Amino acid sequence: MPRINLADLAEQSFGTSLEQLDDRRIYKLLVKLVQERSAACPLNNGKKKLYYISAEFLIGKLLINNMIDLGIYDEVKDQLTAAGHDLNKIEEFEVEPSLGNGGLGRLAACFLDSIATLGLTGDGVGLNYHYGLFRQRFVDNQQKAVPDEWLGEQDILIDDDRSYTVEFGDFAVTSKLVNIDVPGYGQPTKNRLRLFDLASVDDGLVPGSSIDFDKTEIAKNLTLFLYPDDSDEQGRLLRIYQEYFMVSNAAQLLIDEAVERGSNLHDLADYAVVQINDTHPTMVIPELIRLLTTEHDIEFDEAVTIVRSMVAYTNHTILAEALEKWPLASLQKVSPAIADALAADGVTLRPYGDIYDRLSSLPAEDCVLLDSATANSQITRALAHARTVDAPSPAAALKAVKSPGEQDGFRRAHLLDGVALTRFLYRLKTAPTGLTEVSAAALLHALRAESDEFLEDSFDTIAAYGPHGAVVHYEPTAETDVPLEARGLLLCDSGGHYRGGTTDVTRTVALGPVSDAERRMCTLVLQGHIRLAMARFPKGVTGENLDVLARIPLWQQGLDYNHGTGHGVGCVLSVHESPPSFRWRIVENTPHPALETGMVISDEPGYYEAGQYGIRHESLLLVQPDGDDFLRFEVLTLAPFDRDALDVSLLSDEERRWLNDYHRRVREALSPHLSAEERRWLNDVTQPL
Repeated sequence: MPRINLADLAEQSFGTSLEQLDDRRIYKLLVKLVQERSAACPLNNGKKKLYYISAEFLIGKLLINNMIDLGIYDEVKDQLTAAGHDLNKIEEFEVEPSLGNGGLGRLAACFLDSIATLGLTGDGVGLNYHYGLFRQRFVDNQQKAVPDEWLGEQDILIDDDRSYTVEFGDFAVTSKLVNIDVPGYGQPTKNRLRLFDLASVDDGLVPGSSIDFDKTEIAKNLTLFLYPDDSDEQGRLLRIYQEYFMVSNAAQLLIDEAVERGSNLHDLADYAVVQINDTHPTMVIPELIRLLTTEHDIEFDEAVTIVRSMVAYTNHTILAEALEKWPLASLQKVSPAIADALAADGVTLRPYGDIYDRLSSLPAEDCVLLDSATANSQITRALAHARTVDAPSPAAALKAVKSPGEQDGFRRAHLLDGVALTRFLYRLKTAPTGLTEVSAAALLHALRAESDEFLEDSFDTIAAYGPHGAVVHYEPTAETDVPLEARGLLLCDSGGHYRGGTTDVTRTVALGPVSDAERRMCTLVLQGHIRLAMARFPKGVTGENLDVLARIPLWQQGLDYNHGTGHGVGCVLSVHESPPSFRWRIVENTPHPALETGMVISDEPGYYEAGQYGIRHESLLLVQPDGDDFLRFEVLTLAPFDRDALDVSLLSDEERRWLNDYHRRVREALSPHLSAEERRWLNDVTQPL
């Protein structure tokens, strides 16, 4: 960037010296300078782009902030001071954008600043409110709310050529788009705040002395005020119109921009991600599904899968009054397409709190299934008059049994995860030093994130070295972090959510010499792991029936571990999913379902010597049929066990065969996806015993 010469700019713009300019004109000069410098910054440009949708952006005054971000603040201030001007006084002429009100808007503004400073590709998306909220004035010692007419004096909005049609129930409106540049601190690039306005908006609806206006003129008032008064039905309806206008424009914008970057929309999740700031923009979810199905000929189930994998949510507050809820009748007026889709599925929307009154009013002769293990006390009290049957919720059981498509998704997820984890194990085994527990966890996350199908870690990685391994749910922090050395055991329990499924895997790794006791215990735990994985059992068997298989090698030595052997795993959901589990203790009021084809459950016996070391081996098992009346397990996890941590002389012939067969599967599945060095290492460590 060329150096700044405010004196020359003053002569060019106003035909006078910088010293003679008044503060207002200097303010105009600085705005022009910042705009020119910001315009010269290219947009952050990546394949995948974030769209942060929020009803508010409390961005504050931007002049000084932008000069700091652009690296020109000190230079400008010095030249102004030399000319006899005070930058702080000049800033007073800036009108603060009335686009946000409180914490929600400030969170959004800080988020935009942060991602721009990090050089990440992402824009904010909201509405260009003409009056924002209001200004407070005192008239005759009484507080009075008057319009905040900020737009008439602003200089920061940049017109955009994009425009969209938003169809409501019985009319349509046309939007127009304006942008505000968001430069990043110390970055040569920028992002934007994208604000949609209404082409037909009429400021004349708002009297200068009041914030009252005709709320029925939707096509003229839609972007006048942030949070229009919703004390009456028309005000509440206007809020829904406003929010749908925001998300429909946002959805159309991100689809168009994704196509421009090369998306065929079937892969939209590779090009766009949506962050919903609190509940106001949640209609973007059905709107995206609607657009993909009706406008772009994508099947409904696929559209749901696409949108599910590209939308995240920020829970700003849990106060009931802040959680948006829309009556179906109101939604029918605003967006019949969304309302009709819900109605077609038999969905009736009611206020959340109505459930208690609804349950209380049920006829006494009605019979209600009540799962006492999960129902809250208020629901139980509301049903005190009715007949109830205490039984597990059928929804949990249905969720636990994975469909054939979900099973294939799990297999794909474990292949991708196995590649990342094997590369991680190669690094640990070939160069164990130079890492700490925290940096090892970060490395594993980074390796997983190289896959386009990776969404996020399924839980915080347990990277527990030496004595930390004896803490079952240890999580490394800056305070507990220790360097890894070329000796002893590292217990690493981790997992990832991928587009098709979820993983959860533990491997205990010898980073160098280990004691005979450590090697013996590592082998006993693996024997239990293998015995459970090899199980063949009749239909009707529960996880409690099989838990003993994993404990027998330890029990025979008078040893045990103080946790369950396994838990159910959700499909891109909670990594701990009830009701399936392996445990020997019977827990009251907890369902104990029989294992069924399609259930995914972990196999993770362990042993822990307090203050010395911890050992755990974990893989995920998929229940599969084995003849007409029996079941077996398919091992989903693909990652080698560290034979350096084992005393293989303790393994039976059957256990050796199982381990050899498993390592052959791992080698054949993962080798095509590894580098030559990684492939040679994997081949060496998976050779038959």
